[in-house]
Amino acid sequence: MAWVTVSANGGAGQAVANATGGYGSGTETASASAAVTDATSRMARATSESQGVQGSVTASATAPVGGPATAITEANIGAPASTPELSEGEVYAVAELTPGGTTFGGGGFGAESDGSDTSLTYTATMDFTFMTTTTGDVYLNLTSGAPSGDAFESLVFTYSVDGSVPIKETFTTVAAADAYFDGNAVSLGDLTAGTQTLDLSYGFAAMGDAPGYAVTFDTSSAPVPEPSTWAMILIGFAGLGYVSWRRSRAPSLPAV
Repeated sequence: MAWVTVSANGGAGQAVANATGGYGSGTETASASAAVTDATSRMARATSESQGVQGSVTASATAPVGGPATAITEANIGAPASTPELSEGEVYAVAELTPGGTTFGGGGFGAESDGSDTSLTYTATMDFTFMTTTTGDVYLNLTSGAPSGDAFESLVFTYSVDGSVPIKETFTTVAAADAYFDGNAVSLGDLTAGTQTLDLSYGFAAMGDAPGYAVTFDTSSAPVPEPSTWAMILIGFAGLGYVSWRRSRAPSLPAV
């Protein structure tokens, strides 16, 4: 774990923290936190990286200085990544590589402005390298979008698989971001078996009343049903249960 805090005493302040996990066949973890206080310019940046025999994962985050600035990252292999509680002036990128299953990795981005009257852009990236054993579709399941505050200037999300041209999505309202992130399964294409790379980036621009936005995701060989689909599935199970209950209570007819 790497942890750096800098107090600039009213001047320019910069904090940089880097953490690297070991290289092995088991669980690997790396976490970094950088914070700047009492500064008028510069930034806080944190980077975490873990490598293993079945892949690697790197997470980085940068918080610009307007008021307080904190950047938090975590990059694990085979161990859950913890999502921090957002606070003013904070950005995070947490990721986990999960080799050997149908889900190859997951994690989340989040940022909250520092509440000042300065427009600031918080950025974060993740880079995954993972193995697929069969040829087939791979999906980026965007499982939730969690806003705080009622406005932000923009949110830019990009993704690229195996070095392809990045796909860029830009949102200027919370409603537009929610419509995209809440239960969206993005197809990354039909990938051949072997080593794959996935690059993600997040850019959040805001000012004023400390708005924020957080996104969680996983990457797997199967899409996660949207909330409406889950509702239909649950209704279906409920209907089957009701039919079974009615049959169990129906009187038996006498044998002829």
